[in-house]
Amino acid sequence: MTETNSPDNGIKRFRSPPYPGVDLREAIEKATQLYAKAHQNAVGVGVLAESWDFGSVRSSGIWTMAAALLQFGLLEDEGSGEKRKFKITDMAMRIVRDPNPASEKRLSAIRAAALTPKIFKEIWDKFGTQIGTVSDMVVKGWLTIDRHEAGLAPYSDAAADEVIRIYKVTANFAGLAQNTEGPEERWAMDAQVERDLAAEAKPENPWQEQPPVKKTNEDRGETKKDISVLLQGNVLEIKATVDKAGLARLKQILDKYEEILNLL
Repeated sequence: MTETNSPDNGIKRFRSPPYPGVDLREAIEKATQLYAKAHQNAVGVGVLAESWDFGSVRSSGIWTMAAALLQFGLLEDEGSGEKRKFKITDMAMRIVRDPNPASEKRLSAIRAAALTPKIFKEIWDKFGTQIGTVSDMVVKGWLTIDRHEAGLAPYSDAAADEVIRIYKVTANFAGLAQNTEGPEERWAMDAQVERDLAAEAKPENPWQEQPPVKKTNEDRGETKKDISVLLQGNVLEIKATVDKAGLARLKQILDKYEEILNLL
């Protein structure tokens, strides 16, 4: 059970584990708006506020939305404080930029995003396609009491209601009920994206529409190196010839695949 100390009276206050504050459909809409404003460039919170029509960077709604996109895997961040930057992910690029809205790669990316939040993956593993027929009271009991008894952080009653509502909307939008294999398919698209990005002859952003950016010597050195990471089942086949800059890129790729393997 997660608790925090109230600054007013020192009494510990219960805090539920994280979950997306909006459903996947709305999160994709926000990713689309951010792409229209910044493409796949890393930007500060001010650009998020402008893209999403928030009047001030101090609005709590910005952070609620950003947190939701981060949990769905549509947004990634780096840095902290005033230097914190955000950009949409490769998975978001597939969803936002695929010219065929019904392509299997795009639909696979949407299913992947739906199950990227940790609690949504847990609900899928527990209830699968039965979530539509199981009583909300059963799911709520699992989120609150059963998790506590299992030694997991439980949700408050109000938070559990929101988790169930947002998950059901997201699952319906992503078509999870029609895709019984669910998590097994979720990373098929991501593995292909990583292979595309790692290919020496291809640019880092295959959909880049902005003028080419002049590369530094360090950047040019990295593009001449070779990184190949292939996911086969639950095994990674890694081939890499890198310099110092390439090593940093390889670490980023391996960190992402570590998250993938943890979810398989």
